[in-house]
Amino acid sequence: QTTCTVLRAAEMTSFVPCLCWVPKGVSKEIPDKVQLSEGEIQRLLREAQAQLSAIDSDGEGDPKAKSAAAVDSGEEGRGSGRVPEDAASATVEEFYDLQNYDSGSDDEEKEGQSVSGAGMGNSLAGLTYFASNDEDPYITLKKVPKEDNEDEDYRVLPSDNLLVVGKAEEEFSSVEVHVYSEAEDHTYCHHEILLSSFPLALEWLDFDPEEPGRRGSYLAVGMMSPTIEVWDLDVVDGLEPVFSLKGISPGAGAKERSSKKKKKKAGKVPVANAASHRTLPSPPPSLQASASPSPTEGHSDAVLGLSWNRLVRNVLASCSADCTARVWDLAGLRSVLTLPHPDKVQCVQWHPYEPELLATGGFDSVIRLFNCKTPQDAGKTWKVDGEVERLLWNHFQPELLLACTEGKTVWCLDKDSGDIVFQIHAHTDAITDLSLSCHVPGLLATASSDDTIKFWDTHENKPVFLLSRNMHMDAVLCAKFCVDSPYSLAIGGQKNGFQILDVGRLSEVTQRFKDRGLMVPVVPVVPEPAMEGPPEGAAPGLEVDQDSDDGEEEAMEVESGASGSGRGSASGCGRGSRDELPFSAVEPKGVATKKTKKKHKP
Repeated sequence: QTTCTVLRAAEMTSFVPCLCWVPKGVSKEIPDKVQLSEGEIQRLLREAQAQLSAIDSDGEGDPKAKSAAAVDSGEEGRGSGRVPEDAASATVEEFYDLQNYDSGSDDEEKEGQSVSGAGMGNSLAGLTYFASNDEDPYITLKKVPKEDNEDEDYRVLPSDNLLVVGKAEEEFSSVEVHVYSEAEDHTYCHHEILLSSFPLALEWLDFDPEEPGRRGSYLAVGMMSPTIEVWDLDVVDGLEPVFSLKGISPGAGAKERSSKKKKKKAGKVPVANAASHRTLPSPPPSLQASASPSPTEGHSDAVLGLSWNRLVRNVLASCSADCTARVWDLAGLRSVLTLPHPDKVQCVQWHPYEPELLATGGFDSVIRLFNCKTPQDAGKTWKVDGEVERLLWNHFQPELLLACTEGKTVWCLDKDSGDIVFQIHAHTDAITDLSLSCHVPGLLATASSDDTIKFWDTHENKPVFLLSRNMHMDAVLCAKFCVDSPYSLAIGGQKNGFQILDVGRLSEVTQRFKDRGLMVPVVPVVPEPAMEGPPEGAAPGLEVDQDSDDGEEEAMEVESGASGSGRGSASGCGRGSRDELPFSAVEPKGVATKKTKKKHKP
């Protein structure tokens, strides 16, 4: 029987609906830690008080709502889950009486007999106190070794990947950030981010709206609420996202707009750099869904999917149960394009090398391909055998789009010809996710509600089944290959948390791919040009001159034997393009765009 080493199985009963990998070398070696000022604490107290008041007003007359709003039904104060009305005006020292923190009450002083130093009773009166460890003869370890320093526990090495895991338990939802070292076969939880709602989709990105030229490490989270939260992965113990793309709560109308909450510069609206940014146009009203009163407003229902455009760094796509897909401008923190659908939209995916192409799939069992330069034009569509669960572009054959459905089938579609290349009737239940290895051409993993992971070889578009593994999770909900490792696969399920499998130790996989070698998909590196204004109806930053000598664009170059991380890839296997973008998202007007071809080795 074939065995596969499980590098780590999360010891928790919570289930994992989504996860994503963070490339090597993009995280701060020593993350920042949040230190709140007194003003920030008072602001958080005021916001908590306002939220509780809103809950009370919404749940008036409803005993269940009232019991959920109040943690404790006792008097307001330290023993209550309710924030007193005077908490916002009082200082922290006054509210908690910190000046008398170490002094006992009169009753305690009467009951205690002789006390020593710190106000302790008779039982501790014989203890001896020293000013420092150096003076205590019984402490032989005078200084804490460097390896035990707190900073060492939070250190993220350049050779480490981060694995971000969305999890949900009965009482709360959160995102766990794990450090994964492939060389040491080891992973551990680095820190945790508490969420306001159930997580449904995770997407890593590096764009900072306040400093567009800086590369950061951020996590966009789609949840059961309409709001998309973006968290800084280089900050530990953060209490709120760095910014949010706010949706419209049911019945709230247009009162909630896209907003930004920055930990360092609170309330400051990002100002576009005149040398590299311009005001982004809104799409025509005809492109907006009828349910949305304004193009600047967000979703009105749960956010089911996210996709960051790695070529146009300030562009994020989302899809929702409100029957729309949206394109967001992260520089302006607003929705700039709305794509209406007849039913709920469950997945969305940017093309890795043609940044204007966006694929969507939803509950109507139709896969749609949009050109965001001309979104008013009808694009290609494919009717499949069930709700579309996940979409994935083949980064080694970028003309191919893979999809998995509730109908237990994997579909491979050709975006150029519109043909169905192949189908795989892969599982006995709905296929919930699929993932291609970033470095092994043809290695495909599929996950299913039948509690199995299956591996396939799709090389030369002739799929061959390799093996199946039962994961003992009741249902496997997500599976993703590591962006820097050819064989590390992270799997999340309905129970027992998540696992990281070293697929390279499976004999069937080893025998099948040992002679094929490793490859790295690479985007052609071209100079970053200036741009003219966008055509009418186009999404921001998605216009590019397609003229070339032969009318064809070189999609990628692969080289056998490469073992790098593919940092130049825009396919999601790596960080994406760095400063050599095929075009700029937002540029001054008046200068024509010219695109050149140039090959580079990985």
